[in-house]
Amino acid sequence: MEMNYFLFLPFVSVLINVFAWSYIYAQKHYTAVNRTCLIFLASLLGWVFCDFLAWMPTPSTWKVPLFRIACIFWIPSGFLFLNFIYAFLGKEKDLFYKIMLTACAVTIFLSLITNLTIFGHEKTYWGEMVVPGIVFVPIILFLVTPSTLYAYYLTFKRALRTEDVNQRRQLMLLLLGVTISLSIGLICDVIFPAVLKVRDFIRLGSSGCGAISLCAFLAVVKYNFLSVGVEKAATNLFENILDGIILIDPNGNITNINESARAMFYLADSELRGLSISDLLKNHDPTETYQNREITIMRKGKQRVLSVSQSIIEAYEVQLGKLIIIRDFTEIRKAEEEKKELQHQLQKAQKMEVVGVLAGGVAHDLNNILSGLINYPELILLHLPEDSPLQKPVKSIQASGLRAAEVVEDLLSIARGVATNKEISNLNMIVEEYLTSSEHQQIKQTHPALRFKKELDPDLLNVNCSGIHVTKALINLVINASESRNSSLGTVTIATRNCYLDKPLKGYDQVRTGEYAVLSVSDDGPGIDPMDLERIFEPFYTKKKMGRSGSGLGLAVVWNTIQDHQGYKDVRSDENGTVFELYFPAERTALDSQKKAVSLKEYTGHGESILVVDDEEQQRDIAFRLLTELNYKAATAASGRAAIEYVRRKPFDLILLDMVMPDGMNGRETYEEIIKIHPGQKAIIASGYARTKEVMAAQALGAGKYLKKPYVLERLGMAIREELQR
Repeated sequence: MEMNYFLFLPFVSVLINVFAWSYIYAQKHYTAVNRTCLIFLASLLGWVFCDFLAWMPTPSTWKVPLFRIACIFWIPSGFLFLNFIYAFLGKEKDLFYKIMLTACAVTIFLSLITNLTIFGHEKTYWGEMVVPGIVFVPIILFLVTPSTLYAYYLTFKRALRTEDVNQRRQLMLLLLGVTISLSIGLICDVIFPAVLKVRDFIRLGSSGCGAISLCAFLAVVKYNFLSVGVEKAATNLFENILDGIILIDPNGNITNINESARAMFYLADSELRGLSISDLLKNHDPTETYQNREITIMRKGKQRVLSVSQSIIEAYEVQLGKLIIIRDFTEIRKAEEEKKELQHQLQKAQKMEVVGVLAGGVAHDLNNILSGLINYPELILLHLPEDSPLQKPVKSIQASGLRAAEVVEDLLSIARGVATNKEISNLNMIVEEYLTSSEHQQIKQTHPALRFKKELDPDLLNVNCSGIHVTKALINLVINASESRNSSLGTVTIATRNCYLDKPLKGYDQVRTGEYAVLSVSDDGPGIDPMDLERIFEPFYTKKKMGRSGSGLGLAVVWNTIQDHQGYKDVRSDENGTVFELYFPAERTALDSQKKAVSLKEYTGHGESILVVDDEEQQRDIAFRLLTELNYKAATAASGRAAIEYVRRKPFDLILLDMVMPDGMNGRETYEEIIKIHPGQKAIIASGYARTKEVMAAQALGAGKYLKKPYVLERLGMAIREELQR
């Protein structure tokens, strides 16, 4: 077989294509541009490799299939070059692109299943030649050539317009390769055979595409083609960095501004023309150089906190302008303010908690002291004739004790977790009862010039509350509102309304969404000084004259009451007056039925035995006497240990157990030992403290009601009767 030396042409082209493709792939620049370039070069490689195999002395039955397989590569070559240029230039895929893509797909399909493109083959002196079908030349003229020429035009236009000398050289090399390849293909495959009718002319169309691969390879090696250049990297950084960057000339005119800076200043594209730095940063001095200067700006109604740095741009010791770098600290400063506010609220809560613990301890001791002033007069009055001259002084002693007990009640409110049962009630009822009370009548007498007005919502939702403490909060608010007028003419309004909360109130980061019943007390006084407004709910903080009214506990009671009810407070004050609003979670539950007055017979005992356990001698004596009056057989024990010994010797129908006994066992520990002796032993817990975890632990063991000291005959009798019947 005679050696075909013309095989050298496609062989060299194959080597060039393989080498160029491998080298570019090895650069590992995984970008869209690189991928499209490698796909384009792969199509050229596939085309020339199929031609190389067809030119070799392979069986004649292989020739046509090889030429048809080559159609997969050479038909889309022009489009793939166009696809690469679109990616390189960042051009969006337009209608022309989509038409060429569709035409390529259809033509390749037809070329594989019909002989419209490849009709056959014939042997020539230089190798094998395609016998073209009827669409062979039209495909070259109307599909491959237009795509290539349009891509050539786009590349040439970019080469002329770019200011990047390195990029211009890259593109010119690429254009040289396309020019050589396209010229060879048109001359050898179209002009000579189709136009000049010279069929016995060597076909170099596939071999000529090696010129493109060679020029692409040279562009990569010599001019870093397809790699990310320094200028492009800087441009990407400039546009995508989170910091705002502004370039200004020596006169302060903005020459360039990145996307982040536009967002910081809410700039539209139409506002950029003729923009000066002084339009964005008031009182800006373009001659200064500084770092991290923090400023606050208002732009289109929005406030922003910015950190600004300014440095010189110069070349060859000539100042070209300034580089301004801006960082947005708005969210950071906002977070810091929120953190300060949370710390302030935490400190306030901790202060209230400390005062609450102190108040609870003081209240416990005072309750023990006041028990004698309240209970002994009650016992004496049970045995005094109605016409006795001692009735009045004894009742005065008792009244003094009750007034002192009210102060203790305030201290317990500040201690929070007051041992008071909550029940379904309505704020309108509480307000109406208060307006007819002696406390309100006394306020009216003290401030005769004031007018008291009520605005109650008839459809007000119910609340689950402690009526006593809500009333106490209402009294304190009305007293404060009344005293704001300094005995002058004015109006104090007590109002109720329904409200649906779905956004935080002032002083709260969040609120529980839902329905609330709102109790408000407002006045038309001169308002509260803003400095005082921050502290009015602190215990013992008062601006009133000592001895005139109040002890500084009033609004602290209000604060703790609203805390105990999982509600919220809102205070608004200015020169036109002050409004206090208390938000209580609303209930859809109906009101409890009306309670009937309780007679003494209903809570008198029937000789049941009761053991009183208390470390305070006076408390034991008072409880003993009250129980005796209620027809119970009472015994007393001064400690938990003594109580356990009593129970070992003799069972009791009920134990009245003090919870707080500092020396020795406390109430819970005592009850825990007693039920080991008598399981199911009935007991009532008593204490002057708030309801603690120890109380709840004792109740979990089986103890019954919790009774707050000082003892009141009716409450004590009813609690014992209920526990005995349980």
